[in-house]
Amino acid sequence: MNRWQVYRLPSFFCAVAALELARAQLSPPEAVARADRAADHAIEARYPDLPRSTYHRGLRALQARDYLGARQSFETALGARYYTDESLLHNYALLLIHLREPKPTIDRAAELWRKHFPQSRNPDPRRYEPPDRGPVMAVAQGE
Repeated sequence: MNRWQVYRLPSFFCAVAALELARAQLSPPEAVARADRAADHAIEARYPDLPRSTYHRGLRALQARDYLGARQSFETALGARYYTDESLLHNYALLLIHLREPKPTIDRAAELWRKHFPQSRNPDPRRYEPPDRGPVMAVAQGE
C-alpha cells in the first residue's frame, strides 16, 4: 500500500468541507430564502391540491388577517394527514387560541403537534394567552 493512500479519505473530507464553506459564502441567506420562496410558488402553481400548497395558502390568509380562511386551509391540509410540517400543527393550535376556541379543541390540536414533534424546541402553544380584543396573530413562518 502506498504511504499516501491513507490520506485519500481525509483529503476528500477536507475538499468537501472547503467546497461547502465556499458555497455558503457565495449564497447569502437572503438568496437561499428567495430561492425557497420561488420553489414554493412553482410547486403551488404546478400542484395546487397538495396539502403543502393548501397550508401555504392558509399562511397567506393568516398574514392578510383572514383568520377563518386560514383555519379552513389549515384544516384541509390536516384532513389530508399532512403532519410532516411542524409549523402547520403549531400555527393551527395558535390560531385556535387566538380565535378563542374551546379548550378541548385547542388541547387536541396541541397534542397532535406534540405527538408528531415530541422533541420540538417550540414552546407549547397552550402557553400563549389569547389577545384582549379581537384575534391578533403573529405568523410563524414554516421551516
